[in-house]
Amino acid sequence: MYQAASGKTTGNTITFSSEKVITSIVFTFANNMTADNGVFSEGSYDSNTSTWSGSTNSVTLTVTGTTTGTRIYITAMTVYYEDASPKTATTTTIDYSGIRTDRKGGDAAGTLSASVTETVGGAAVDGAVVTWESSVKGVATINESGAVTLVAPGTTTITASYAGNSTYAKSSDTYELVVTDTRAAADLSYGFSEQTIHVGQVHEAFTLSNPNSLAVTYSSNNTAVATVDPSTGAVTGVAEGSATITAAFAGNDDYKAGQASYTLNVDVNSGLDPVGPTNLPGRFVKVTSTEDITDGDYLIVYATGGVAFNGSLSTLDATENTISISFEDDGSITETEVNKAAVFTIDVSAGTIQSSSGYYIGVTSYGNGLKQSASEDAYLNSFAINNSGNVEITATFATGTMYLNYNSDSNQKRFRYYKDGSQKAIQLYKYVEGVEENTFDVTVGAAGWKTIVTNANATLPSGIKAYIVTNSNTNSARLTEKASLKANTPYLLEATPGDYTLTVTDTPEEPTGNLLQISNASTTNGVYVLGNVEGVGFYKWTGGLLGAGRVYLPAPDSDAREFLSFDFEGETTAISDVRGLKSDVRGEFFNLNGQRVAQPSKGLYIVNGKKVMFK
Repeated sequence: MYQAASGKTTGNTITFSSEKVITSIVFTFANNMTADNGVFSEGSYDSNTSTWSGSTNSVTLTVTGTTTGTRIYITAMTVYYEDASPKTATTTTIDYSGIRTDRKGGDAAGTLSASVTETVGGAAVDGAVVTWESSVKGVATINESGAVTLVAPGTTTITASYAGNSTYAKSSDTYELVVTDTRAAADLSYGFSEQTIHVGQVHEAFTLSNPNSLAVTYSSNNTAVATVDPSTGAVTGVAEGSATITAAFAGNDDYKAGQASYTLNVDVNSGLDPVGPTNLPGRFVKVTSTEDITDGDYLIVYATGGVAFNGSLSTLDATENTISISFEDDGSITETEVNKAAVFTIDVSAGTIQSSSGYYIGVTSYGNGLKQSASEDAYLNSFAINNSGNVEITATFATGTMYLNYNSDSNQKRFRYYKDGSQKAIQLYKYVEGVEENTFDVTVGAAGWKTIVTNANATLPSGIKAYIVTNSNTNSARLTEKASLKANTPYLLEATPGDYTLTVTDTPEEPTGNLLQISNASTTNGVYVLGNVEGVGFYKWTGGLLGAGRVYLPAPDSDAREFLSFDFEGETTAISDVRGLKSDVRGEFFNLNGQRVAQPSKGLYIVNGKKVMFK
């Protein structure tokens, strides 16, 4: 704003809406106001400031000067204003009586409402509309209608805001929403951390603990290595490596979301183990509670030193009266001829410990040592497991208590009774009989066929058939039925999908002329494996190394097609779906009336003297 010429004026107009009135304006100038260089025609001025006062919604400020070319520069301007007329105060109130704050029962928590009233008198404000806002959307959200959705446990502030208008002042209200979640845990788990399958192997779902029978979805984090059926959990090895298989539950009104995972290792060269009965050797298992000390055979052990008391000695109180022992991954000790001969037999009620060499052990007075006797009544022992998991075998006298301990001194290395347990604490391992099973289970999957190699001879139950392949050509493989399975021999099984129990036998039928073979680590492309891509049959393997231990059929000749159907004594099986495979069938097609057919469609045909079904 400046004076442009002598006797001229210049000015600016400041205008507010009709709802506001200007009460004052204060200017600060870069130079002093004088009559020569310009002064406001309205308001007062003093040096380099000027103030206008009044009450209007529009003000025009004019500067008048007398000297040509002088200018006044404004560096700051402050405008003071107020409402043109006072507004009616309002109060906004949230009604949260219908809101559920627990995620149990669902995430839709209900709908909040808000009323807007005049603060004085409480009359409702007609047409008042509020807007909603949640301060922490990770806890709960709210839409424009006030509907609340719970997201996660925590606290958020819900605000209802009324913007006001020319008559009513704005107002707001808040509601602190504390979200809880008392839904039960999904409780999904696997009882293992890793499993291993092999390239090309399809394995039924590994057991998932799902006590609440929740609907889970399975996924693989590395489908280049292993895929998983999202519904069943069955896994397929694709390439060597590792993948994480996850069973996930999305959550519902009663159960929280949850998941369980395991690492699936896919091995190219590792073999498939034959199936069969599980025969466990005898073993010694650590006793961890006093109640579990019952009559039976035991190893008396100093685990830290890897030794056990040798009960086979004729003189038991001797230096180095021990045998060496080793532990399995589960902490047990596998039975051997040496450690089974070193056991002690405990009779809890009688308080006796008898060595395998026939002597009872104990002490008769308070003093370091160990005595042995052929008499059952010579000594009295007590047995208990302490809080550290060690066994306390004691004999108590008026002068003190004697403990069976281990002395690890280099010139001793012996088990012996010592005053007040002054030597190394020991442990007690109880003998558990081995298990020899005469039955075992096999599972036939949805296709109704499977290959199998067993580690024992076995007879078949009703409802399941076994076959060997006794001939093959460019189109099919001939199957010959067998009544039983010979150990370490490849077979095909056919049955209604399900579990079947096989029984061990000493007299299996001989699989004479069997063309089926068991792969080794170098078996690769060109052989045939059982599959169900476009019908059950043998498919040419093209996946690289097959992996050891799998059942396969050698290629009958170099002209064999990609798919070989089954042939039972000269009649092929009906193929469930062979779309795209007709071109692989070599030879002329004839219908059942003996008429040559150039372009066969669906149905049964004679090809090379054999029946082939196309669907």
